[in-house]
Amino acid sequence: MSRPLPPVECRPARWPPVVVPQVNPRTGTVTMAERIAPMRERPGGRHDGRRGE
Repeated sequence: MSRPLPPVECRPARWPPVVVPQVNPRTGTVTMAERIAPMRERPGGRHDGRRGE
């Protein structure tokens, strides 16, 4: 009774589609904003992932 594996499109809810690479206008480097934020969510610490802010 082995069921076929679900398609790759079914990703865990931990990685929302909001993950978008953002380019920092100052340095010009690409930063994944929402990659670190959801994992270490702190009360009132949403802007913790932003560097230099």
